[in-house]
Amino acid sequence: MFSNTSKIFIFLLTAAVLLTQCATGDEEKDDEDKPGNEYGGFLTLTYARDFPDFSATVSIEVDVYKSGDVLFSSPNQVPYSGTEQKQIMEALVKIEETGTITVTSLSGTWKKIDGEEYLEINSNTLIDGTSKVWTWVENQWFQVLNEPFTLENPVEPPLLFSVTDASVGAGSTFGGTAQGAYGSATYTWTLTLIPSLVK
Repeated sequence: MFSNTSKIFIFLLTAAVLLTQCATGDEEKDDEDKPGNEYGGFLTLTYARDFPDFSATVSIEVDVYKSGDVLFSSPNQVPYSGTEQKQIMEALVKIEETGTITVTSLSGTWKKIDGEEYLEINSNTLIDGTSKVWTWVENQWFQVLNEPFTLENPVEPPLLFSVTDASVGAGSTFGGTAQGAYGSATYTWTLTLIPSLVK
């Protein structure tokens, strides 16, 4: 039989082993949520329309560290504009769209899901613009619309990018297309990463 002193010693030893195992397990889990390499690259948002035909791109530098920290450069506000006329059914229509794209509040989290590495990015995007529409009536343009608009987060965050896809070819993309009265608008986020470009 063990003495009371021996029982206390065994209890304390067991507790110490369990705490060490838990701490080691937490460290391994923390390491799983950190990249095995450092990366540098770019995150871009492209806003494009097919009528009027134009595209504009916001470009942001991205640095990913082994610690799991993700840093972004401060993106500039990007202006855009497009004017085009087209025959639609029996009417000749001209559309002009002008505005700006603003991206703020960027943050990133490195994640491992089912053994695959991902970069989850949150941001806030505002597209502020004015849409003008004319129709050709009796040998002159007649304006039927002059309307300002604000579009917030056309692609709802968070954005989840595959690190494998981002590291090869054209990068990892996330976005969508919205159909309007006179054509479609496409919003595409693209992440490209190259290992060991962090200074």
